[in-house]
Amino acid sequence: MMALALMLICADGLRSAAPLARTALRPSLTPRPVRMNEGNLYGREPLVLTWDNVERVVEEAQTELGTIFGSSQENQDIGLTGALELVDIEGPTVIVSLSGTFWHSLDRVQPRVDNYIRTRIPECADVQFDNDEECVFGQSD
Repeated sequence: MMALALMLICADGLRSAAPLARTALRPSLTPRPVRMNEGNLYGREPLVLTWDNVERVVEEAQTELGTIFGSSQENQDIGLTGALELVDIEGPTVIVSLSGTFWHSLDRVQPRVDNYIRTRIPECADVQFDNDEECVFGQSD
């Protein structure tokens, strides 16, 4: 009887209305408006690719991404001492170095740093990492 209730008679034959019935019971999902900052993802205006601007963005990254670098006293108390340093700029490529101890794994730290730098400095085409050999990263999930 229930199966019969879930059948819908259409002009071209019988079709299952089960997917329709499931969606009809869900509340209407209207997309929420997306609010974008005028400048970019981090709420600041994009910068031009210069040595001074990259140094500034590297310092900002350590603050904005503080949990991966151990910027807070609480993180430092448990031994997180991650640091980010500008090594060089070669054309549109920024080369940075990671050093110290990180809570997150390398495959989580590098993409976040890369995204932060390239979002703040759109002229930057690539971020390369020249990591310290003694750098310690957390486990991958």
